[in-house]
Amino acid sequence: MKDRGSKLFGLIFFLFILGGIVYLLLAGSESHEENNYETIELSGNNLLSESEYLSFTELNDTNLYNEISLIDVKSKLEKHPYVIKAEVSFDGINRILAELDEKKLKAFIINNKKFNLITEDGELLPVLNKNLVTRLPIISNLKKQNKEPVSIEDLTSAFKIIDAVKLIDENMYESLAEINLRNGGDILLMFAGLKFPIVFGRKNETKKLLALQNIWNSLLKKQNSTFDIEYIDLRYKNKIFIGKENLLN
Repeated sequence: MKDRGSKLFGLIFFLFILGGIVYLLLAGSESHEENNYETIELSGNNLLSESEYLSFTELNDTNLYNEISLIDVKSKLEKHPYVIKAEVSFDGINRILAELDEKKLKAFIINNKKFNLITEDGELLPVLNKNLVTRLPIISNLKKQNKEPVSIEDLTSAFKIIDAVKLIDENMYESLAEINLRNGGDILLMFAGLKFPIVFGRKNETKKLLALQNIWNSLLKKQNSTFDIEYIDLRYKNKIFIGKENLLN
């Protein structure tokens, strides 16, 4: 009986000591982290620079770093309109590391004289850096539809065109400047490098763009020819109409 009590006391004493060691290790680790944050380093940020993200989320004041936790940094970054998720960790020395998962932008949109970015999920975002506009096609003149901020039908048409162009020809995609939805009318496309519009119409997006790709390189060369192309019309089945004005008269 005495041996049993001795063993029980020894076990309790051992667990007490072990618990104390674990507590000291955790407390020491937390104290070390809290007192040694000097910088916040971002990765995965393609839409904005590190300084732009930190400034917007008010994480650019290094004097406050000793007062924040990793949870605070994660929460602030995930409230940014361009961020889906932020994975935050401590490097064990003096840096907070944050890996961002950004939203996927589809286009720059002009609707009711308002300028926004739009994601592939149809979410409207503020334009926080004008340089983003030059990297994305513009969608303009959406049809007004009840109280919705944008026309879902128009967005679907525009997104199909963007996806098809990107799939068919990367150079054409990079040159795609504007998709003018003409308030529900026949869609017009504008490409950088071409001075004239493409009357695209609606539906059969991939078929029409494949037809346009077949004459794409020759169109770029004809910009310096003696004929000025006024428009290209893709609305008619199995036909491409090219409107020209002879400049030799």
